Amino acid sequence: MKTLTVDDVMAMRPCPRWTREQVKAVFAGRQEVALDALLADEAIPIGDRIWLALQPGVLPDAEVRAWLDGVVERAIRANLGTSGCPKWETWAEKWLDGSDRSEASAARAAWTAATEAWRAARAAAARAAAAWAAARAAAAESRPSSR
Repeated sequence: MKTLTVDDVMAMRPCPRWTREQVKAVFAGRQEVALDALLADEAIPIGDRIWLALQPGVLPDAEVRAWLDGVVERAIRANLGTSGCPKWETWAEKWLDGSDRSEASAARAAWTAATEAWRAARAAAARAAAAWAAARAAAAESRPSSR
């Protein structure tokens, strides 16, 4: 099993929150710690454990790719048929059936989905503004006049 040292972790340039002292505390005086122990350490936030696992050379490329494919597949299956974005849906179906797993297609699908989400948010904001204006107008009309 792969082991890491404090110097190994610090060479990966973790976020500023992870100072050398904090990394040393996780190592608890040990010169090296097995990667699987670090990845299972619940005292380390899950996002930081994922960051560690995805650093170049920490895990074999094939393992990282298999894990990422699993994450993408779960996300696609959770959203397929409900996204409201036909171009993304088409890409997702092709990704799942294996006919198109290119990074370029994935990037285009992500951009399209993000654009559609932005448009939907903008439309929702406009509807909210109109509802607010209507509510204010109705409230103003229902106030007794001061005559």
